[in-house]
Amino acid sequence: MSDPWGYWKSEIARIERGGATLPDDRQGNESASIQGYWRVQASKMKHDWPVLIWREPDELKNPQRLFSIQWGAGRPKIMADAEVLEFTESTFLRCQAVRRIDWTAAVERGAWADGKIARPTSAEERLDIIPSTPAGEGGNAVDENGDPIDSEWEQIKAKLEKQIERARELGPVNTKEQAEAAANIRETILGLGKLGEVKRKTEKKPFDDGAAKVRAKYVPTLEPASAIAKALLDAIDRWQRAEQARLVAEQRAREAAERKRLAEEEAARLAAEQPTKSQEEIAAEAAAAAEEAMAQAPAVEIAKPVVQGSNFSRAQSKAKRKTGVITDVDAFIAAIKEQADFKEWLQGKANSLARANTALPGMEIDNG
Repeated sequence: MSDPWGYWKSEIARIERGGATLPDDRQGNESASIQGYWRVQASKMKHDWPVLIWREPDELKNPQRLFSIQWGAGRPKIMADAEVLEFTESTFLRCQAVRRIDWTAAVERGAWADGKIARPTSAEERLDIIPSTPAGEGGNAVDENGDPIDSEWEQIKAKLEKQIERARELGPVNTKEQAEAAANIRETILGLGKLGEVKRKTEKKPFDDGAAKVRAKYVPTLEPASAIAKALLDAIDRWQRAEQARLVAEQRAREAAERKRLAEEEAARLAAEQPTKSQEEIAAEAAAAAEEAMAQAPAVEIAKPVVQGSNFSRAQSKAKRKTGVITDVDAFIAAIKEQADFKEWLQGKANSLARANTALPGMEIDNG
């Protein structure tokens, strides 16, 4: 049986003879070659992960003989087949073989011998954001207005503005190089944006907490009171619509009764004065006269129930009558003769006379 550590050992020997740390022919190796102590090159992340991969020799512990993986000082984990495939075809291409003693020292110290970080780095470290100096160490400098200067946000802001400028200068993405530059800018913006959002939420939290306390104090009473006020207004609106409809119906009934009374009086008068006329003619003339009398009657304004502010004003059940006093008939007629409603009234008057078979000067009857 071949040595499962064979490829890793050969890589150590090759590197110590002066070979490249990451050989060009790494891709395509079988998964059996990934066992060993490795340093995952990750320059973009500004740290190189120590990773150890091996197979459990005891089949009772690992009956399927899958690979186990340990990242730095983390707990070992058995890899699924898909994880082994992904590691072999991607991450393993950036793995440099290192001696066990160097791997262990990097895990314990958190850095490799060349000074590169060998542990998970914070977003601030990856983006070169220098933390603010604590107040006890002379931090919390103030600006010209006496407000504390947030040095971390100033750094984030400056870097974001720089990336925005880079994106604008990049222009349209038409080449592979432009696409890669755009991807780098976007990755940096997203990282800086997350840092800025964390600071925004941290600074906003006291205000949110204060708003929550204020809400807990007032809203449990104000909210249901507001809901009740709206429900009452809806109920008043429904009553007002019904009341308005009732008042209109009453007014129409009164007008119909008055029209009927006038027509009956006129019919009795015509029957007494002109006994030779037929009942149909008398009825037509009486109806026309009643319509004319109703048209000349002053308009009646229906009282409308209203809600003013928070005070409810009851509608009066009695209709209010307003009358107009004509002081100069000629001037009044001259003022209204061109108005559309006056012309409509004249036409209605002419129609009533025509139905009564009566023509006055200035009109004629059109029998259709």
